[in-house]
Amino acid sequence: MKNKILSLLLLITLNVFMSCGKDDTNSDPGFSCKIDGTGFNASGLLAYGVNFSSYYAIYGITTGGVSLYFSLNEPKTTGTFDISKDQVEAFYTLASGKSFNSVLNNSAGSVTINSISNTNAQGSFNFVLYDDTGKNPVTISEGKFNVTFR
Repeated sequence: MKNKILSLLLLITLNVFMSCGKDDTNSDPGFSCKIDGTGFNASGLLAYGVNFSSYYAIYGITTGGVSLYFSLNEPKTTGTFDISKDQVEAFYTLASGKSFNSVLNNSAGSVTINSISNTNAQGSFNFVLYDDTGKNPVTISEGKFNVTFR
């Protein structure tokens, strides 16, 4: 009888530990995406958010000097925000200085804020941005961020 009880307790304990897996939320700090299919990753001090007076911005910068950032209008709230509705502006700049943005052309994309506070923001994003000629697009996909506000 004692062995059956111990076996049952062991089985229950194993079941509890096996069901406690990592969830799908973006819990690791950083900023990542694919740019035209190539991985882009920023972490540590190079992935961050900044609060400005009427908007806030999320930045990812590589050690090679490539930057990608987007800004959203206040108030800070969860939800999905669309470039085409003037809720989001996005900018991508290569180390050479060539840049792509959502301001001058018919860009597309959105940012989803899953959680946000005065100190942290987490979510996802995707964009199609254009260079200043409006003829050369860049596709930014599978974007994720978990950043601390400075």
